[in-house]
Amino acid sequence: MSDEHVDRGVSITVRTLPGAVVLKVAGELDLASAPQLSKAIFTQLGHDPAGLILDLEHLTFCTSAGLHAMAHAATVTSTKKISFVVAAAQRTVARVFEIVGMSEVIMLVADLDAAYAWVTAPSPPNSDEEDG
Repeated sequence: MSDEHVDRGVSITVRTLPGAVVLKVAGELDLASAPQLSKAIFTQLGHDPAGLILDLEHLTFCTSAGLHAMAHAATVTSTKKISFVVAAAQRTVARVFEIVGMSEVIMLVADLDAAYAWVTAPSPPNSDEEDG
């Protein structure tokens, strides 16, 4: 299943996979467009998916409003015991995550395949655990 929402400089495509929902976010995520992402996220969380993946491969710009939407999603998914991961963030977007400490709160992985493997693992690895 796939839906596409385009509004105010951001495009969000929803794709349902076994065990996860993927929101592919493209364009610019700012104060005007962040509510569109929040709406898409919380619409999908209302269906209680086992996992939620934000694919940011084509996201070119992200302000604090976009980060806030993702942080809120991280809080809700944690409360609901839903696996949540961000995939394929471009270097500039990943750098913003690092600067503000979001990479300590939200799992970031290199690509969609890694994200899907992470959310569908029998017990997703804890990003806080050290290899040992």
